[in-house]
Amino acid sequence: MSENVVHLHKDTNPTRPAVLTVVPDPAPAAPAESVVAAPTVEAVDLPGNPLADWLMAPEAPVLPVWARSRASVVANVRAFGRLTWWHTRYHGFRTPKYLVKTVLLAARGFFRAAAGLWPTLSAQDHSAAVKALRAQVKARPEDVDLAVRLQAAHYARTHSRRWRFGAAAAAVAAAALGVALAPPLLQAGIGAAVITPLAYLGRGKETRLLDQAAPPLRVDMSAQQLNEALRAAGLLKSGSGKDEKDLPKVACTMGPVRDGRGWAVIFDMPRGGGKTASDVLAKREVIAQELGVDEIQVIMSRVRAAKGGNAGRVTMWVADDDPYLGPLNPSPLEKAEKFSIWDAVPFGQDARGNRISVPVMWQSMFFGGLPRRGKTFSQRLLTAAGLLDAYVRHYVADGKGGADWMPMKAVAHRLVMGAEDAAIEALKAMLQELLAEMERRFALLRDLPTSVCPEGKLTPDIMVKYNLPVIFVTIDELQEYFTAMEREDREQVINDLCRIARRGPAAGFISNFASQRPDAESVPAKLREIITIRYSTQVVDRTS
Repeated sequence: MSENVVHLHKDTNPTRPAVLTVVPDPAPAAPAESVVAAPTVEAVDLPGNPLADWLMAPEAPVLPVWARSRASVVANVRAFGRLTWWHTRYHGFRTPKYLVKTVLLAARGFFRAAAGLWPTLSAQDHSAAVKALRAQVKARPEDVDLAVRLQAAHYARTHSRRWRFGAAAAAVAAAALGVALAPPLLQAGIGAAVITPLAYLGRGKETRLLDQAAPPLRVDMSAQQLNEALRAAGLLKSGSGKDEKDLPKVACTMGPVRDGRGWAVIFDMPRGGGKTASDVLAKREVIAQELGVDEIQVIMSRVRAAKGGNAGRVTMWVADDDPYLGPLNPSPLEKAEKFSIWDAVPFGQDARGNRISVPVMWQSMFFGGLPRRGKTFSQRLLTAAGLLDAYVRHYVADGKGGADWMPMKAVAHRLVMGAEDAAIEALKAMLQELLAEMERRFALLRDLPTSVCPEGKLTPDIMVKYNLPVIFVTIDELQEYFTAMEREDREQVINDLCRIARRGPAAGFISNFASQRPDAESVPAKLREIITIRYSTQVVDRTS
């Protein structure tokens, strides 16, 4: 019996006991002669393999673009249903007009059919012989044999005309009598069976029975239209007398395909033209004009490398109409009984109807915009989400002092209204209280072991165990406080806000600030530069 080997594994963690592992002796190795080498497998993509190209699987996608996602299939089916229903109503209202046009075309077809049958009914096949014999008789009137032959040919033609016209008249009379005696439904079927081929016979090269129905979509997109728009915007080289097929064109990696209430396309700018995706985004308004839409209907962005893009790849979505018009979009928090602020807050929808959620933990936010443009309403959405979490404490200051934040009086830990002297002192005291609480929390988090607080930041477990609720710091109309303060007080308040926005998120502080025009006077640059999330409603210029 062989002996066992005992290995002692020393763990670097002193709190963990040593582990003993008993490893039995391995079985005796087999003789070298009994070891059989595994067969080597040649790779099929080696250059020397004559079947390498043939065995390589193509990289082209198996499914078409519109069938690669359930959302795309549903959107295309719905668009096809809407288009079919619209065409049905469009042509249904014009059915009497189409019936009149059909009857007129059938009359023309009857005339053409009669003209085509006339040579047969009039026995034109006999007329050629009669004319030839008549000419010979005039040249040789003494030839009795020719006169007899002419008389026989004339009689044969007359006989053929009589029975052909008679048969045609009998057929028409029998058909008319049969139609007259048939029930109404059968009469309609016979009429349709007769009129339809006659109308088809009476058509012309430019004749259209149905009116040209424009689809209900305000925007229709094709690769040709896209190339023409980009060429008009100066992003593609123009013709200069060259053939259109020789001009540079974009390479569409997807679409154009129907996507929701618009058309989507992903394209690459051609190489050699010196134009990038950034150049395309800068020409958004011109491209919209060339497509015949408002620039608000054109949503464009770059496709980054993480999503398979490059410096020349652009994704573009063109809406049928204004994408921001439509029914109200209620928040899912409207009927929610509770909500965790650690989750992303539902904030709204983008132009394409996708839900946008904002993660507020570890973040600081700034809302800007002109008065009465929805700035405060947007800011209140995030603060209102914190009201559904029992572990959120609210500090609120409103420089305007209106009724927007008065409902917070029942739930806010601190509430400052207005920008008078007393309100400014209350704001300064509130900021000092917040700074003291922030330092207290950091001291507590530093003393916790890494097993409890691994990153030195607040966690949901620490929040509940040590009663450290998330603190929501909401300040609206920030410019009112700054303009009403003395210079020293203003610098002190700015420094306090910067400390809260810079260090506070790790201790569970969420900054939610708002101002009108974010210029150097209203909101200093050193405060704006440390804000992580910015949201703007209507402003006066691009800089704002």
